[in-house]
Amino acid sequence: VPDRSSPAARSASVAGSPHPGGARPRLVGRDDELEALVRCLELREPAVVDVTGARGAGKTTLVDVALDAASTSFT
Repeated sequence: VPDRSSPAARSASVAGSPHPGGARPRLVGRDDELEALVRCLELREPAVVDVTGARGAGKTTLVDVALDAASTSFT
């Protein structure tokens, strides 16, 4: 179970999930990466963020959760 104490993780667990059945993907041990990615997204400056890793490492899930968390700051 991911640590929900970080601000990014708390933001990522808000209601209104776009994921099937409302269930959020599980992120295990990715709190640091999630917080760093959310900070990059919240800079509101033109930027390119490159998320790399081995197949099946959870890159897409990490980006999905980070976008959900960062989108709360754009409303």
